[in-house]
Amino acid sequence: MKGDNRFKINKALKILLVFIFLFSNGIMAQVKTRSVKKQPNILFLLTDDHRFDGINALGNTEVFTPNMDKLVNQGTSFTHAHIMGSNSGAVCMPSRAMIMTSKYISNLSHKVKGSIAEEDLTLPQLLKNAGYHTWGTGKWHNAAPSFAKSFSDGHNIFMGGMSNHLKVPLHNYNPSGQYNKKDAYFENKFSSVLFSDAAVEELETYKEEKPFF
Repeated sequence: MKGDNRFKINKALKILLVFIFLFSNGIMAQVKTRSVKKQPNILFLLTDDHRFDGINALGNTEVFTPNMDKLVNQGTSFTHAHIMGSNSGAVCMPSRAMIMTSKYISNLSHKVKGSIAEEDLTLPQLLKNAGYHTWGTGKWHNAAPSFAKSFSDGHNIFMGGMSNHLKVPLHNYNPSGQYNKKDAYFENKFSSVLFSDAAVEELETYKEEKPFF
């Protein structure tokens, strides 16, 4: 009888260990799945040369900005933020560089003062290295190589300073980082429409499992 009891106990322990193993594996699988799902998609909008009072919801009754008003009403607004100046007439260039690199303007070491240098790690570059699909559209007045290392795709990309919003030289993404003026294409649309249309199309057709920036 003692042998039978020992056999039953051993059998019960084996069943319990198998159950614990399967249960723990199930928990780990769930944790792993949840950890992947916790990576948020990030939609980053940066308006170019935007005055502090250029939004209706923040007090300017002369402008009509319904979509930005929704962001204001559903989010957080910093009403005392200021730009840090510029080394040239292109004030947007160092502002964009500081946002993308978290560096103060005097610590941006590119030969073009206020732009992004080769050794500067950018926010989208960091996310790309972490497994994100990084996609860009619009104006990138911060040197073409920095766009190539930061983004894995893009459409309606504009390199340089804005001079004519109705005749914007556009490029599709080029992994080599080469964006020559002679290879540019043009569309008969205002600049903001070109960029927003490209972004909406990307959001509506994105099918990859990777989170996106």
